[in-house]
Amino acid sequence: MKKNVKSELNRVQEIMGIKPNLVEQNISIGKTIVTGKEETFKAGKPITVTMDKEATYVAMDSDPKKVVMPFYNELVKKLQAILGDNIKTADSGLKLVKAKIIAGASNYYDGGSTEADIMNDRKTAMPKLECETVTQEDHDPPDFIEGLGYCIYESPTYGNSDWQWIEHRKDGSSSGNKGGTSSGYKDNKALALSRGTKFLAYLKELLMNKGIDVLQPLTEEIVEAFVVDTGGVIDRNRNKDADRNALKPGHERYVDSAGWPNPGQFITMQLEFLKEVGGGQVDDVLSCLVDMNIKVAYYKASNNHNCDAAIFTVLMNKNVIGTANLNNYNDPNKGPYADSKKSRIKSGGGGGTRVCQFIIDNAKAQKILAGSKNPSKIEMGIKGAIIGGTGDGGGKPKYKDVYNGDPKNRGLHASVPHVRIADADGNEFYAGFPEVNMKRGDTSYKKIIIMDVCKQEVDDNVG
Repeated sequence: MKKNVKSELNRVQEIMGIKPNLVEQNISIGKTIVTGKEETFKAGKPITVTMDKEATYVAMDSDPKKVVMPFYNELVKKLQAILGDNIKTADSGLKLVKAKIIAGASNYYDGGSTEADIMNDRKTAMPKLECETVTQEDHDPPDFIEGLGYCIYESPTYGNSDWQWIEHRKDGSSSGNKGGTSSGYKDNKALALSRGTKFLAYLKELLMNKGIDVLQPLTEEIVEAFVVDTGGVIDRNRNKDADRNALKPGHERYVDSAGWPNPGQFITMQLEFLKEVGGGQVDDVLSCLVDMNIKVAYYKASNNHNCDAAIFTVLMNKNVIGTANLNNYNDPNKGPYADSKKSRIKSGGGGGTRVCQFIIDNAKAQKILAGSKNPSKIEMGIKGAIIGGTGDGGGKPKYKDVYNGDPKNRGLHASVPHVRIADADGNEFYAGFPEVNMKRGDTSYKKIIIMDVCKQEVDDNVG
């Protein structure tokens, strides 16, 4: 197989004076860049944080938790260095308004090399693939099979090698011994994109739990993915520093950095924060909503409740805030409601008092208010989690395929639970039974309360 010193594409570009295409990227590999000061932030100028780190994932996994934490911990320290220890929005005005995540993958997938989008410097576009059918005269490498088509990269960045054989191509074909079709490149890039998307979602969750508001939706939210040339191998097997002695300055194939010093798996995080100026209705309601305490209960003295068909999803503005498990004897031990009794804070034996408690943290509060046309009016509702069974003997109630243990095989409990609501300081401003008509076995969503959380006004006759 012929091997030119430069690919035909690069040769033509050189003749025409065209520079290779550049992919917009963070050129400060492995570094953190912060712009902004406290005085300019207070005047309405943004704080921007650009952070780039290696992101080591387990093969085929996209769980962001371990990868996000080094970014998050450093981000908090950088923000505190500018604004002080307390960076909660309520005190600092800090709000995330823009985010861009760039995720990378090595050009290796499913046992073979894939085409890459960018070279190992993570800014230069890859040269064009050179594809030829092997003839009898080709002996380099000796395991190439005569009559099969092979695609290679010809580039001076491959250390002691003139070329790199690519198996999984962007067009869905597979060159070399495997032949046929291949989704390797596409799947590899999709995995990187999934990692970037989950990274951003988890980062926003951590920020909201820290008390830092996240604009809903962000004015700019971008997730990109690139396959990085790592020599056609996984990161830990790449040749980080090839023999430069063969590539002295002046040599036609000399480059500043031979080999593949940079990992393919990386995350570049670019964030922009602005100060909330003057507050507003949403911000006022948010401060009233955070740390609100809600109790959903059946009390022995006022409810005739002895069954095990009383599990409800509790919602505010149609956002789930938790599951109230008010069963008497048996609880599901598998399926989506296996942990449903975690919110239960009081259990008084069979037929006794059952109380479940929910605290509205900053993250939940923001989700509740996201997209609300009238933030001062918040809707609370419940939805039964028991399916099957429509009366005292009809059907077999289940927690989505798990029998609920109710000896009479009844459907969802019909009595509306008792509700108590208190603010962050513990001042209770509602306690009662919402006036909602519920029937045994009805698992549809039921609106039970409309409230103004700041004025602490509650309307419980909305069903």
